[in-house]
Amino acid sequence: EEPSGTNVGYNKIVELIPVAAPALSTLILTENKIEKVETFTGHPKLKKLDLVRNKITGLQGLSNMPELRELLLAENKVKSLVGLDGVPNLTLLDLRKNNVRLLLMEDIAFDEAFPMFENLQTINLRENLIDKVE
Repeated sequence: EEPSGTNVGYNKIVELIPVAAPALSTLILTENKIEKVETFTGHPKLKKLDLVRNKITGLQGLSNMPELRELLLAENKVKSLVGLDGVPNLTLLDLRKNNVRLLLMEDIAFDEAFPMFENLQTINLRENLIDKVE
């Protein structure tokens, strides 16, 4: 039987690659050295993805996760929300202590044609570099 949760935090992983455990619901990668997530192609059952305290700069690759509820990206180097899509059930997005400078409201607004954040309840952008909201 496959695990429903995997914790590989506090290691030296440098890249988030596709995960071959289709029933996995929680993946914890806290405090690794992950810089790249582009090759991650999503996951059908993942509900929680914890990438706190890594070195991630962009969100391209963090997509195609239809069941994802929590995406924890605090204490990284993320500059924008561009690339994050295919997460229609996301309720919590934690981007605390990153490098987001400009918050584009269309990136987080509900749009009937593209309901990316329809279920988002909490977005934490505390301690970023935001000086403008458009």
